[in-house]
Order: sequence, then structure tokens, then C-alpha cells
Amino acid sequence: MKCKNCKKQLKLKQRRWCSSKCRDEYRKELKKVICVKCGKIYYSFDNRGKYIKFKNTCRSCITTIINLKRNMSGKNNPNWKGGKKYSNDGRFGKDKNGLSWKIQRQLALKRDKYTCKICGKKRYKRNPDVHHKISYRISKSHSLKNLICLCKKCHGIEDNK
Repeated sequence: MKCKNCKKQLKLKQRRWCSSKCRDEYRKELKKVICVKCGKIYYSFDNRGKYIKFKNTCRSCITTIINLKRNMSGKNNPNWKGGKKYSNDGRFGKDKNGLSWKIQRQLALKRDKYTCKICGKKRYKRNPDVHHKISYRISKSHSLKNLICLCKKCHGIEDNK
């Protein structure tokens, strides 16, 4: 067989080109393409000798398209409505009285000394759960009057009532 670029006779182990330089020259001359997205001239074979699968688009344009498809958070999500205006402060933010859930939870745990108010079980390996006496969906409040510390078992029983 002969080299596709310089037409020299190949050795037994060589398949198409006599050297990597001949291979690169052949590919550059043969595969010049203009990118549809950005208009730059690129080679359909990248610098590692692998063929680019997408037709008429360069590698940088392909990566931006793929990254946009992968990143579906925030403004890139089709269900995006426009930021904090539509966010639900609720359980992790502030309630109708401006009270933060995280701060109120810590205050309730300290007030009840990390013990369950139903069975009296003290903290063991984990903090007790903080339960709303009147459901947050109804009261929209994290006030200390509405919070009580319960162990996991008692909290499950109270939630099922």
C-alpha cells in the first residue's frame, strides 16, 4: 500500500500514512469546513485525530450547545418565572411575621433542652424534630408558641393524627 498523502510505499505495520505529519496534512487539506454557528474555518478532525460527529459546527460551538442543554437551572429552565419574586420563603426562609425557620428551630430546641415533650426522651445521636402544633400550611408562622420538640417516633405519631 501507499501513503495517502505523499504516496510513499508503506511498511507492513503502517496502514494509511507513513507518519503522523502526513496524516495531519492529509486531514487538514481534505476536511476544511466552515462552522454554521460562528463562521470560523475548522477541520472536521480534531487535533487528536478523532472525527467530529456534528456536521457543520466546530467543537467550541458544540460544547456550548451541550452545556446549555445540561444546565437547566435558573434562566435556562423553560419553567423559569423570574427570580425571587416567585420564590417561596416558607419553611427555609422567613414566615409572615419575619421569623426565620432555622433560628426559631434552634430556639425551640434550647427552650425544650433537646428533649421530647411527649415521652421525655433526651437527645441521642441526633437532635429531636421540631414540630408545628398548628400546621405551617395553616398558620404560616414559626413562632415559639407554635413549636414543640419531639423525638422521631412521637413526631411520626403526631404527623399521622
